[in-house]
Amino acid sequence: MRKMTRYGETAAFDYSAAGAFIRNDEFAAGPIAPPPGASTGLIPAGTADKPYAFDGFGQLARSPRLTGTVYDAHGRLIRAKTATEDVFFGYDQTGRRLYKQTRPVADGEPALSLFPMQSFEVGPKVEESFVHIGTARLVRMEHGTGRWFYYLRDHLDSSDYVMTSDGVPVEQMLYPAYGTEHAPEVLNPAWGTHAAVVAADLPRERTHHRFTGKYLDDSTGLYYYGAPYYDPALGRFITPDPLYMGDPERCSTNTVACNLFAYANNNPMAFIDPTGLEGVVAGDEAYRR
Repeated sequence: MRKMTRYGETAAFDYSAAGAFIRNDEFAAGPIAPPPGASTGLIPAGTADKPYAFDGFGQLARSPRLTGTVYDAHGRLIRAKTATEDVFFGYDQTGRRLYKQTRPVADGEPALSLFPMQSFEVGPKVEESFVHIGTARLVRMEHGTGRWFYYLRDHLDSSDYVMTSDGVPVEQMLYPAYGTEHAPEVLNPAWGTHAAVVAADLPRERTHHRFTGKYLDDSTGLYYYGAPYYDPALGRFITPDPLYMGDPERCSTNTVACNLFAYANNNPMAFIDPTGLEGVVAGDEAYRR
């Protein structure tokens, strides 16, 4: 995808022969060049104003939001530090994330989130159950309050609106191409007025399942995609794709995916990456089977 106009804004994108960004208007205006001293152009690059650093294994070490990261022997993110919080992650034997604990750097109590199964989550503020059809998340129910909330999704499975059981929209999400978000009240002041009216009807826990239905960690700004984490600001996964690392011959049929960090074949309006391993056509049900 080279250009997209959405919500009255036009963004241009360009890529190297290896599929790396050389322009990404959603991230920063102007060209993007590999950092000085880079041996290849494959590692995602930031800018002088938005610096990113990766370690020798191709794992994100620092970003404008993260001051440090720690990975386990399997390359899974187990700790991410920001200026105000220290976030820890734990996984089961299959690599599925089980918990997230956020500890304030200054005074404050730790916040624990548990993910024992796809249909149930324990957040710092509330326990929630989810109703799915296949992998599509349709409804969530707050334990304790008994309130039901419904997701209105687009063709990418992104949550565009969250509605009450009475059909009142209480949250709105507006995504540019690669999954950052516009503030809806800025683009449409009428939404700000509406949001103030329905503030008492908001879910107790802010909606986390957002871009392509994946879980956004508010502390880190990263999306959890199952195998890797995804940085929507950068438009790239923060670790190399293990599918192509383990089976490099796949590169002969999909050279763009061999960038290892690329998201959705560099076409995020037509493709999704449901497992974080390989892009598929949006709406294609084959990966669900």
